[in-house]
Amino acid sequence: MTILAGIFSPGGWTAQDQQLADEIRTHISRTDSDVREQFFDGTVFACKVDIGAYGEPAWHDDEAWFATLTGRPCWAGPIAGPISRHCAARTPGG
Repeated sequence: MTILAGIFSPGGWTAQDQQLADEIRTHISRTDSDVREQFFDGTVFACKVDIGAYGEPAWHDDEAWFATLTGRPCWAGPIAGPISRHCAARTPGG
């Protein structure tokens, strides 16, 4: 499971928003050694614990934006055939 949490505060960052961000940062994982990827631009705070499902960390950011992938890949290894067939084969009941 990938864990992603955040705050959007379009009216400006408040002390209450900061307190909530600190709580998210602390409680997003029970494991202190987990790396918490974080983004903050004054109105948006995002925090994610990457579980390594994609091999490399699925997070990129700079001062203006961030992008991330969450979830679990449908398959492992090379794809042979339509992606929908691979995903359906790995879907419970599929």
